[in-house]
Amino acid sequence: MPTKARCASLILSAFSSEAWASDPNVEINTTLCREGETIYISCAFDGGLDQDTYEGEVASICAKNNTSPDKGYVQYRYGTPTYGYKQEKLELQYPEEQRPPNGVFNIYISSHPKSLGTAIAFQRGAYTYSFESLGVTEYRVVVRKGNGVIFNKQCTLPGKNYLTDKAYQGIEQTNTDQDMKSAFGSTPLPRRFYVQPPN
Repeated sequence: MPTKARCASLILSAFSSEAWASDPNVEINTTLCREGETIYISCAFDGGLDQDTYEGEVASICAKNNTSPDKGYVQYRYGTPTYGYKQEKLELQYPEEQRPPNGVFNIYISSHPKSLGTAIAFQRGAYTYSFESLGVTEYRVVVRKGNGVIFNKQCTLPGKNYLTDKAYQGIEQTNTDQDMKSAFGSTPLPRRFYVQPPN
């Protein structure tokens, strides 16, 4: 059962015009995005049927004024949201500065018959971070180092467990007919899927 503070937060946010203005289906306090930002995707881990009481870590991709790859900003954030009543705990934000996504984020779309799918990805040092979906499967959050997968979890609610249409407007896309090995195995994305880090 949610705490009394959490229940009060849910009730207040339901009547908040600001909270409903950005997305009426997502309580922004369950993500790491802030008021005025667009939630491109935000994944809880193991929320499942307990999404109303989940208060764990999430991974979010948030944007503002991102109408094209060279406008606005897009950031990846990992940590624990406020859930409407506690202090946010931000463990990772990339890039740290608010900058356009060009050269940082990319959306990859595979038309290969064995792996029709989509991934939004970025590279940070030796690590590649991606939100991936193959065919009709749900998104997964995957972190790779070299040829190994070091983090691989299903994207669950609360949050927004799919990539929104607005992301396709603001982030550069790469279409490929290569076989996109997914998060379900240990093989990394094809080399051409890797995003070059910013200069």
